[in-house]
Amino acid sequence: MEHYKKEEMETEEESEESQREKDKKSNRNLMIFFIAVFLMIALILSIRFFMPVNKIYTLDEMFEKTLGGETSATNYLYNGYVFVEFDGIWFTELQNENNIFDIQFRFGPKQLENVSIEGQLKKNIQDYNQSYITFDPTYSNRFQYINIAAIEISKKLIQTLGVVPIAACTRNETEACSTRPILNCGDGDYPIIYLKESSSTGVYIKDNCIILQGSDMEIVRAADRWLYQQYGIMK
Repeated sequence: MEHYKKEEMETEEESEESQREKDKKSNRNLMIFFIAVFLMIALILSIRFFMPVNKIYTLDEMFEKTLGGETSATNYLYNGYVFVEFDGIWFTELQNENNIFDIQFRFGPKQLENVSIEGQLKKNIQDYNQSYITFDPTYSNRFQYINIAAIEISKKLIQTLGVVPIAACTRNETEACSTRPILNCGDGDYPIIYLKESSSTGVYIKDNCIILQGSDMEIVRAADRWLYQQYGIMK
């Protein structure tokens, strides 16, 4: 009887010891957790109070910073022109005689250095009072990109170069083209800007025809590349 009581007491002691060990382990884990939380809070507070808060700059301030030598991938000087990217659009300023124009591009010049230009017009496009922007209407599934390129070119021709763009088509195969001039390269005496769907991106100029070609947004890249050349920003 005494033997069984002794064994029971030893079992209870072992159980209590095991429980104490578990309690100690649990306390250690809780202590580690609280220390980790404390350190995390301290780190956040130190960042909050000792690290500078990011400032939102206006476009004019970004222009000043860039001119002051503070440049990055989204704001830089290119051939003497300031470029600042904001919300996917590149901003710069152009001076034409006594007028300063704020203009925007879909692409910055550094993004277009691999887009080549071959040939040149007989005269500068600003020597004409109008030009035609033509496209193949059968590429209806690509029209959204051709439309973006056409708008980019039209705004800048009117705004800064004093050239009136006239919409045209290369063939009369849609209702929209039935009331437009039907023009291809080599037709007429005015410059023809042909927005051409192609798997290769580039600008090809011959006589009075400017072919801006590419697939999807690449055709917009070709348009911006040509415009930068007109402004003397890129060669």
